[in-house]
Order: sequence, then C-alpha cells, then structure tokens
Amino acid sequence: MGEPFGHYELLQPLATGGMGQLYLARNRAEGFQKLVVVKMLLAHLSRDQGFMTMFLDEARIAAQLNHPHICQIFELGEHAGTHYLAMEYVPGVDLRSLQQHLAERGARLPPALACRIIADAASALHYAHELTDDSGQPLGIVHRDVSPSNVLVSFEGAVKLIDFGIAKAAGRAANTTAAGQLKGKFAYMSPEQAEGEPLDARSDLFSLGLVLHELLTGQRALQRDSDPGTLKAAREANIAPPSTLNPACTVDLDAVVMRALARRPEDRYANSSQFALALEDWLLKNQQPSSLAHLAAFLRSAYPDYKERSRVRAEITPNTGLDSTFVRTPSGATPQPSGLTRTYLTPERGALPPSDAPAPSAPPSPTAPHAPHKGRRLALFGAFALMLAGGAVFLARPGSPPVPMPPVPPAAAAELPTLTIVSHPSEVEVRVGGDFKGKTPLTLPIQPGTRVALTLQAPGLESIQHTHVMGESAELRFTLNLKKVTVTVTSKPLGATVRRDGQSLGETPMKLALTPNEPVKLSLSLKGYTSQDIELVPQEGATREVKLNKAALPNSTPFGKTMDQR
Repeated sequence: MGEPFGHYELLQPLATGGMGQLYLARNRAEGFQKLVVVKMLLAHLSRDQGFMTMFLDEARIAAQLNHPHICQIFELGEHAGTHYLAMEYVPGVDLRSLQQHLAERGARLPPALACRIIADAASALHYAHELTDDSGQPLGIVHRDVSPSNVLVSFEGAVKLIDFGIAKAAGRAANTTAAGQLKGKFAYMSPEQAEGEPLDARSDLFSLGLVLHELLTGQRALQRDSDPGTLKAAREANIAPPSTLNPACTVDLDAVVMRALARRPEDRYANSSQFALALEDWLLKNQQPSSLAHLAAFLRSAYPDYKERSRVRAEITPNTGLDSTFVRTPSGATPQPSGLTRTYLTPERGALPPSDAPAPSAPPSPTAPHAPHKGRRLALFGAFALMLAGGAVFLARPGSPPVPMPPVPPAAAAELPTLTIVSHPSEVEVRVGGDFKGKTPLTLPIQPGTRVALTLQAPGLESIQHTHVMGESAELRFTLNLKKVTVTVTSKPLGATVRRDGQSLGETPMKLALTPNEPVKLSLSLKGYTSQDIELVPQEGATREVKLNKAALPNSTPFGKTMDQR
C-alpha cells in the first residue's frame, strides 16, 4: 500500500523543486487503477497569492489543450490545504536525459529519428498556437520554454510535449510576466525572446529548431561560457548548419533546419505545422526509417532495462517512505531554484527532510484514517500539462531494508553494426563527411539509421562520393579510375568534326577529358577537305593540331578544268 492523499494513493516520489513536488500515484476509486502523476504545490507557496495565480493559470491554460503529443492533465484540486494537479504518467525519458545517455556510450540519435521527434512536437505546438476560445477568438498561447527537458519520449515511441507552466494566453492568463522580463532557458531562446520583445508562435518554432539542431549535432548551438554570452548568441542567432558538425546530415536537411533558425521571424516557417510538414517531406524523400515502431525499437536498444524503468511498485508505506516533510515544505525552508529538478529518488531517500529544514512536529499516523476529501476540485478531464518525471529510475525491491540503493552502473552499450569499405586499388583515403577515417580496406562501427556520406580519394585517381544509410553490417566495394587529363584538339582550318569510334565529340577547337597515357584514335572531317585519322597519347595540357588538305575535285586535270569543260 502507498500513502493516501485524497482519492489518490501515492506510490513513488519522482521529483522536487521550488514550485512543487511530483509523485507517481494511483487513483483509489473503486475499480479504477489508472496511474497518474500528482504535482503538489509547496505549502509556503500556497499562501503566496502571486504564486497561486501562476499555478491556477497554468492549469487553466493546460485545461484547453487536447492533443496526442501533449501530456494530459486529469484534475486540479485541493486536499487538506495542498493544491495539486493530477497528470498523465509517461514511462520514458526526456530528450536531455536521452542525449546524455547516448553520449556516455559514444552513440547519437539517428537524424531520421530526431526529425520524427521534432515533427511530432511541432504538430503539438501548432495545435496549441492555433487554439481558440468558445467564441472563436485565438488564445495566443506561446509555450516560451521549448527545450530538450520539456520533450518526453516514451518507451513505446510516443512523443509528448510538456510544461506549459510559463505559457501565456493573451487575455486569459494573468499578467505575471512584466514587459521585458525573460522567462525560459537562455540557450533555447529566440532572438526576440532574448531581446525581451513580445513573442508569438514563431518564437516557439525557433526554440524547437534549436532542439533539433542539438539532436543532430550533439552541441547546444547558442550555449556559451556565461549567461550574458549565451544571451548575446541568442540575439545574434549566428548558427552553423548541422552538416558542418555531423556528416550524417545532408545539405537538404540543413535547408529544413536553418529555415526554422532564421534570425528574423518573418524568414522562418509561417507556423509549426509547416515545419512539421517540411520534416515529413524530407523523411519521405530520403526514405528514412522513422516510424513510431522504429523510435520505440531504438529507445529499447539504448535502454535494455526499459521494463525495469517502467515497472511500478506499490511498496512505499508511511513506515518506509512519505511523511509530512516530503509532502509539504516547512515554512522556514529555503526555496529551490524555479522549476522542478530531476532526481533519482528511492523511497528511503525521499523520506529524508532537507538538512536545513526543521524536523516535522508530528508525522501522520500510518493507521489513522484520512479525512474525506473536502477541498474544492475542478475536474479538467481531456486537458494537458506538465509531467516532469520521465526517465527516473526506481530500484527498490519488495522487502528491501530502508537504506539508500547504490548508484546504478551504466548498461552495456549494444554492439554497433559495422561498415567495411574495400577499394581497387587499395590504400585509398576514406572520409566521412569530410573527416579522415583511414585508408582502405577499412571497417567502421556505425549507429543504425545513420546516413553515412563517404568520399574515397587518392592522388591521380578520380574520387568517389557515395551515401549509405546504415542498417545491418555491410561491405561496400569501389573501383577508382585514373583521373582524367585535358587535351586540346584543333585543326586548320577550324570547325572540323571530331569523332571517336564513329561517335561525334564536337568541333575543333575542343578540349577532351581522357585517361592519361591510354592511346586514343580520333577522326577529323570537314566538308571539302580530306578526313584525317590520328592517334594521340593523352598528357595533361597537351595540344594536338591537325592540318586538313583540300579534297581533289572529281575528274580534274593538271590545268584545273575537266575535259568536258575544255
């Protein structure tokens, strides 16, 4: 059994921060076993009218969002003086955690799957941006905090946009953001947001473009050594195309990404739906594997323990887990920085109060019945909002002693498939996206789904460019030909037709690209002149001039006239 809270049973602590605390919970209604996440507003903030206004505005905005790629909110309520939201539980990871997890294993999200995630998130943003009230008036919702930590991906491949907590609906939300005040993460701000200017939907589009750029390159495009430096970079928006940082990205993908990252809003896509469509078109044109099933398969291979991560326990009891200090912050406690902090909490660790906080005067009795839920409740079924617990790992076992669990060692990385490159002749340089990788024969481990842009080159040989989409292990064989040399063929008079093996190549003077030192037979002809056959051995820069003789007239005599004419 878990800890009762109104008509919910709190099962596991998930995260805590300056505004609220999150728990995995189960609805205790008879015959109803739906798992939810309960977000509680901290007690000292419940007494702050300004914070309460922000909290209620968050719920009212979220109550109007109903989209498959936005995390759902089920209820806004108050129990025993604590305000709370009940929200959708998404077993999975956020993009920030996923990036870090892959980087630790020397892996990267394939470009096609990055585009799939961002296309789904863009469709969610477009829905929110276009939402209207009952009279058809636009609500003017702007998320304002689109970042990797606010995009969840479930182990089933579902993409969920979260945290509309600082969204602002014109004419609906309270005026909690003063003119010029910056809200959001500096490294994901649009230029106009960094300038403190009024925002519209195109600001969110720019931020989402930054998230895609980071997924493709593994680097934060605007991050600098200091906040002022990051803000300056956001205002300037001087961003390198993804292909310059990741050879798996193509130039046509650069065009899609960089339009979203245009400095001027009017140069970006008109809306997030156009951005999503551009990504879908790129995936279709390049026949990239990017379905929900492909995304789920990739996540499960990256997290072999995904079933354990998703497993729900109901082992937290008042004796081993939650007490009043965890549910409410004592009035003297120091607030944490704004926004929830992701933690890897075990029930035993979650039970410990902060070191600088006073001990609770009277923890709730484990056997005392809870009073019926008497607070006000606003049923807001079919709406969406924050779920900030993706990727938390829970490792307690039934009957485990009340001590913290040791840190979990990283899961062994799955063995990557290999791409073997063989050439004739051998000892040819191999470059991937311009980066030197070695000489043939060469074997490289490649992440599945990666688009590999190969260049093979050697002095005196024609280079070869080839693109390979990595699936299972494969071997590619190439033959490099000698590099062509340029030879000029001319004639006196000019205008003679040059033929090779009976095929016309053009008229003199002309330049021919030929294999060096391989003899070539050519034929030159001009009306009124005798045709000439020549053989030349091509050398770079050589010129061959052919003098054509006039053809003799038929039946001519030494005096220039025919016998008939005489």
